[in-house]
Amino acid sequence: MWDDILINEELKTDLITAILSSPIIYIPHFHYHYIDSVLNDLVCSEDNVLGLSKEDISEFDTVRTILDFQDKTVKMKSSATLSDYLVNLVNRDKDSDGYKILVLKNINKTLFETEADKFQLLLQMFAERYERKEYDARTTIIMISPLSVSCLPREIINIINVIEIKQPTEEDIRKCINKIQVSKRWHIWEESLRNDLCRTLQGLQWYDIHQILRSTLIRTGNVLTNSTINLALQEKKKIVKKSGIIEVVDSNESFKDIGGLEILQKDISRKAKIFKNLSLINSKKINLPIPKGILIIGMPGCGKSMIAKSISNEFGVSLLRLDISSLMGKYVGESEENLRNALKTAEAAHPCVLWIDEIAKAFHGANSTNNSENDGLVMRMMGYFLTWMQERKSAVYIVATANDTMRPEFMRKGRFDEVYFVDFPNDNEREIILKKKIENYDKTKNNVSVFDFSKIKDFKNIVQKMKGKYGGFSGAEIKCVVDTVIEKRVVESLEIIEKEKGEDSISIEDVKTISITEKDFTDVIEEMEDSVLCNQVGTNGEKTAIENIREMNKIYKFKPASK
Repeated sequence: MWDDILINEELKTDLITAILSSPIIYIPHFHYHYIDSVLNDLVCSEDNVLGLSKEDISEFDTVRTILDFQDKTVKMKSSATLSDYLVNLVNRDKDSDGYKILVLKNINKTLFETEADKFQLLLQMFAERYERKEYDARTTIIMISPLSVSCLPREIINIINVIEIKQPTEEDIRKCINKIQVSKRWHIWEESLRNDLCRTLQGLQWYDIHQILRSTLIRTGNVLTNSTINLALQEKKKIVKKSGIIEVVDSNESFKDIGGLEILQKDISRKAKIFKNLSLINSKKINLPIPKGILIIGMPGCGKSMIAKSISNEFGVSLLRLDISSLMGKYVGESEENLRNALKTAEAAHPCVLWIDEIAKAFHGANSTNNSENDGLVMRMMGYFLTWMQERKSAVYIVATANDTMRPEFMRKGRFDEVYFVDFPNDNEREIILKKKIENYDKTKNNVSVFDFSKIKDFKNIVQKMKGKYGGFSGAEIKCVVDTVIEKRVVESLEIIEKEKGEDSISIEDVKTISITEKDFTDVIEEMEDSVLCNQVGTNGEKTAIENIREMNKIYKFKPASK
């Protein structure tokens, strides 16, 4: 029943060591079948270090009670509770016959609430007797549950040995794919497609990998094609999305869609060459450090999110989005564990771009001098995140964006390759952005469009109008200007047609060419200019985020993203 499972040797070693040295092992994981496979391999392999047999493992399921470890059938019908079962184990003598390893599954929060005192006491008594060497050294309780360690009572955490199940490496996944191909006599798969499939499946646990392989290959008739890769990627997005923390993002944006930011684009193009040649860069002949990432501080609506999406396409790797605000859990330690799991997922999915949007908001409490519990949590999470950024070796390129000021720890060299300041677009950039937004409507660029911009001979006057106290309209605001102009002219055209033909008889053929003029733009700009971000100023002595960023830029002199 375990033929299709690849056993991780490192996990086997960890488990053997823990069984020989710890009274209680806790494995926070949901894939019971995989852990059963590892245990089965320990007692069935030729090099049986533990000297145990299948009969030395007993299993207790909180739903079905006592089970046969091998075939999972109910061993005996019993009304005994888990506590009753533990009492027998605790009272056992060193030389008593019977199982050595007790596997407990379906451990949940309710158990610790309904039988908390008795359950905890029994585990503590067992650990105490184990320490006094009153049991065979191999006598061990192995608890397996999806429940995170942070959800366990503190009394239990102090006496357990936690074993984490790591995500399979690319080499592990490759072995699995090759094993499936041979065992099922599927069609010979091209090496390049196998490589693509391995990269697509990185960052997932074995359960999810097997599920994706089954569902995608059934739909493609056991033939590995580009369609199989695309289906696998879609399945992966669904699985990753379930975590609510890491999201695989579809990205069609590229640098050609961005107006300006020439310096940043040039720097990223250089980093892209590194990411596209990682094997060469990591070789002993070169051994160049892998690029860490960038922090982009700047004004809202100026393309920071678009930059993150464009970078993943420039690098030719997956884009993962980390929502740090969703990490916060209600149990002590849960938030930190969520962060660790999220970063592990990103590392396992390398090479990739990890996009952390509005990172300043995620660590908003880190600037506080209060000693509240929340501030302490934020500081611990920030410390772990910064340490990970500094020490990681995997090809995870961070793109962090912020609309507000950040602590100095985030901005020093070594955390990021560079910290960029994205200001409001200058005159030239606003003109480029305006023309790019217009292209979506212009009938000279799009044959199905009805909008004619030919009467606008000079865009510079329009661009000059889109200027405020701290610079020009942002890219998002320029798009809003264009969309509003189009909306107004469409409504005007519909009103004319309604007068001629009636409201109920308008068809697409009735809509003729709609001419757009410079005045259409200047009228909309005048309506918006008081509310745009570049005209926002603080009141009552308080500065806006934009003013704070500008003050910070004067101190730290961030690298400008534009010329």
